[in-house]
Amino acid sequence: MTTLPDPAYALTSLLADETPLPHRTITLAAGATPLPRGAVLGMIGVGTATSTVKASGANTGNGTLVLDPTTPVLANAKPGLYQVRFTSPTAYSVTDPAGGSLGPGATGTAFADRLKFLATAGGTAFVAGDGFDIALTDGGSKYVLSVAAAVDGSQVPQLILAYDIPASVSDVPCAAYYMGGFVAEKLTYGTGHSAATVEAALRAVSSPIVIKSVGVIAYPT
Repeated sequence: MTTLPDPAYALTSLLADETPLPHRTITLAAGATPLPRGAVLGMIGVGTATSTVKASGANTGNGTLVLDPTTPVLANAKPGLYQVRFTSPTAYSVTDPAGGSLGPGATGTAFADRLKFLATAGGTAFVAGDGFDIALTDGGSKYVLSVAAAVDGSQVPQLILAYDIPASVSDVPCAAYYMGGFVAEKLTYGTGHSAATVEAALRAVSSPIVIKSVGVIAYPT
C-alpha cells in the first residue's frame, strides 16, 4: 500500500490562509511527473482511438479508413463508439457515441470533427451501408499538468496539486486540492495557461477553487 504525504504539510503562501484545505486522492498519469506543489491539473477525459470495419459485417467496397497518425483525437471528442456509414460510393456520414450527427464526409478528403481520419476508395467501390466503427476509450480519470492546447479534456483546469511529485515512469497516486483560495503567483501553469485563463475556466464551472494575485484573494459570495 502506498503511503501518501499529508497534503496539509508545510503550508506556505501557496494558500490564501493557513487553514488546511479539503483534498482528495487522485492519480497522476505516467510521464506527467515531476510536478511541483501548486501545479494546476486537468483530467484526461479520452484515451486512444482505433478503427475497424463495422461490427455488423464486412464491407462490399475494399477501400480503407485510416486515423490521422499525428492527431486522431480532436477537441470535444467523447469516449465511445463513432460510426462512419457510406451513403454512396464516395460519400459517408458520421455519428457520435450519443447518435448525434457530425455531418457528411467524402473519400479522399480528411474528416476533422472530434476525430480526424481519411477514408480512401479502393478498387471495389463502397456501397450504401458499408462503413467503419471508431472506438475511443476514456482517459482512465488520470491527471496531468493542464495545457491549454490539449484536446483530451486535460486542457480544462480542475485541481491543484497538494505536494511535490518526483519523476516517475508509472502512474502516481497523490493528493490534490479541490477547493480553497490560492495565490496566483505561487501556482505552476501549463503551456498556454495563466492565472487569468485558469481563473476564468474555474468560474465557468462554479469551481470552489479561487485564484487571485497576492493581496486580493477573496472567496466568491
